Amino acid sequence: MTFQDLLKLTKFDDIKPFLLKIFNNQNMDLTNLHKLFLYLSHGSCIHTSNQLFIRKLVDDFTQEEYYHVSEINGSLLSDPDIKVDLNNLTIDENDLMTYSVMATERHLIAGMKIYNHEKLFSEISKEEVVAICLFEFSYLGITDSQINSTLTI
Repeated sequence: MTFQDLLKLTKFDDIKPFLLKIFNNQNMDLTNLHKLFLYLSHGSCIHTSNQLFIRKLVDDFTQEEYYHVSEINGSLLSDPDIKVDLNNLTIDENDLMTYSVMATERHLIAGMKIYNHEKLFSEISKEEVVAICLFEFSYLGITDSQINSTLTI
């Protein structure tokens, strides 16, 4: 399942409560996130071998659990010489590189498959997955041009 496929199964109104919780702001204006949602769900996308890797982590300071979104090189997952157990998160960082998705072009994000989505959806709802991803994708800006401006300052 690609991220765009997931978005097409999700209504923005159903992810609002999760967004407000993640951003810790009940009065937040979600207009720009709604625009990003619409763009990703209906815009063009490019399918690549890279995949969205969403995993539960623990904050070193607060000990609170949270989900983090990164990008993994999907071609490595099918290499029989590389032994990686992503299900139990015993990752040898020499074998698998994860990349930040904050600056990834939007049409690439939309076309990425979600790694092990069945297991992920058994842990948290599809709506929460979308909210977590939108939070991560919007950290540096909503549009590719905003992100480029942020990175070039």
